[in-house]
Amino acid sequence: MIPSETTPSLSQVDIFLLEYDTTTVTLPVPVEGNTHSLHVTRILRSNRSGELKSFSDANWPITESFKWQFQAISAKLKEEFLEFLELSAGKEVTITDHENRTWVGVITNPNAAATKVLRDSCGWTVEFDFEGELQ
Repeated sequence: MIPSETTPSLSQVDIFLLEYDTTTVTLPVPVEGNTHSLHVTRILRSNRSGELKSFSDANWPITESFKWQFQAISAKLKEEFLEFLELSAGKEVTITDHENRTWVGVITNPNAAATKVLRDSCGWTVEFDFEGELQ
């Protein structure tokens, strides 16, 4: 009998949680169209005959990169986010994303800026780049 394949389901949540040390910032769900890249560590070598060989160990980490954007952020939440970036610059942070997955890694652009889109108090857009591993 062939075992049935089941696709793992991700549970959607309405928040996006950033954590560093004792500081936590809760953002809304990011906008659609964010980027996601996969970085696999490998060694490329040419042998004596000039043939290129590639090697990758299963124990080597696979790092993933993300670019997330959040819209309709209040001025207060924007300030909390920018303070979080300053506090966690170059340090390891934990992110629980909108698909309820936990990531550990580094925010790669700690000097990210916030953009005012609308005139009201919830008219800010923030974005940042993150590189880490799924826990």
